[in-house]
Amino acid sequence: MQKIIREVRKLKANSFTLVELLVVISIIGLLAGLAVPAIQGGLDKAKQQVDVSNIRQCGLIAFGYANDNDGNFGGTNTNSGTSSRDYFTNLVSLGLLNSTKILAGNGYTAATSTGNIQAINIAWGYNSPLNTSDDANLPLFISKNFGAQNQFSNVTPQQPTVGWKTKGVVVYRIGNSAEFIKSGSGGAAVVSPVGEGDDGGAMNLNADVAAAALAGALQAEQMVFLSDVPGLMRDVKDAKTLIREIRAGELEKLEKDGVISGGMIPKCRSAAAALKQGLKKVEFVDGRVAGNLTAVVKGVTASGTVLII
Repeated sequence: MQKIIREVRKLKANSFTLVELLVVISIIGLLAGLAVPAIQGGLDKAKQQVDVSNIRQCGLIAFGYANDNDGNFGGTNTNSGTSSRDYFTNLVSLGLLNSTKILAGNGYTAATSTGNIQAINIAWGYNSPLNTSDDANLPLFISKNFGAQNQFSNVTPQQPTVGWKTKGVVVYRIGNSAEFIKSGSGGAAVVSPVGEGDDGGAMNLNADVAAAALAGALQAEQMVFLSDVPGLMRDVKDAKTLIREIRAGELEKLEKDGVISGGMIPKCRSAAAALKQGLKKVEFVDGRVAGNLTAVVKGVTASGTVLII
């Protein structure tokens, strides 16, 4: 009996007190809290590299197709279309694309076969029309539905499950480079529309066209043009003739009538093309008025001309 009592006393002496046990549990919890973000970051990076590999393979196939069609990525086949689904299913029909896995990415599940590819199976937006001789920095393919809930085809994917959301975008450029571009905290991507001339010198490209190409490929919610006028006006000398809202189909007539002229022509043409690709709305705003851009972006007011599809 005394031996049993001695053993119990010995066991008690070697046991944790309640306070010690709570301290140990707290330390374990703290270490786990530090480890989980690191593990998640590692998993994200691995998935991003898979997406980069997939979009690069799509780009190489697109280049092969373009080289057989005088450098035109859209080729001469009318089935190539302007949407990413039309473009990739056309490559399938031509026997150039035989894997659905390279069309998928984070938030997008690969189609079970090349015969039933839907928009929800394609992670990449297609920037049309482009040529292999265009600026090497222009994106041919880029993450679709970046940071927004967009409707395309007959499928409406929800924001929490689509793409990399606010973490960044995967892009494949005409210059045959693919990468994951991480979003800055509270920052903004700045794209310099500078190309290379035949003599190797730098050439300034039309920034309106480049911006609209990006907005269309991203299927963005909104694109804002800043200018030195209130918006589209039927009479540039009379601010009262400001057009508050207009559809893209009406622009051609306005251009023929001379209402749209000068620098507004590339703005309107490229904006209309971007709307056809999936851009939701374009606004022409007077950049001379302080606070205009902030108000428009926040949806507080529409101070200029709104262009919709």
